[in-house]
Amino acid sequence: MFSATRAATVTVFDGDLNLPGATANARLRRVQKSVDEVMRHVTDGYKPSLQKLTPNGSDILGEYQEAGSYIRELGTSYVLDFLLLTDGYQAAGDVNLGGSPLSRKQATALAARLDVPKLPGSTVTVAGIGQVAAGKPASTAIVNGTIALWEEICRRSSPTRCVIVTDLSLGR
Repeated sequence: MFSATRAATVTVFDGDLNLPGATANARLRRVQKSVDEVMRHVTDGYKPSLQKLTPNGSDILGEYQEAGSYIRELGTSYVLDFLLLTDGYQAAGDVNLGGSPLSRKQATALAARLDVPKLPGSTVTVAGIGQVAAGKPASTAIVNGTIALWEEICRRSSPTRCVIVTDLSLGR
């Protein structure tokens, strides 16, 4: 989880998800138990972890910087699947979306002046755009402008695949 800066993060789960077993079937038989254990850990740790974060803004672009650090650290033999769950409302650093709708032209101009890391070969998904936890829902114009901004930021990061959505649909 993250909040106002790149450094303002809390780890809810950090563990090995490699399942032991000599065959794929042996490993698959262990999946449900492993998922249940991780989910129990995340569920139990979520609220206490959330209380450790500052409520003063969110630095979403900082998480892109962290993804860039992973790629530089791990090298090209690894593929990054970067999933960022956020409302999309950057409120830290040089960008504060502040509630005014952006046109696509404004979103492109804003993204052009930001320091966006290159994420070659990666898959980037930014999901939850416009989904606020409390208060009045954002207007369609604000959500569309926010999507346009993150689409342009994602495009500039040069991933293999880029998906910016309001709702995450897991599956195929």
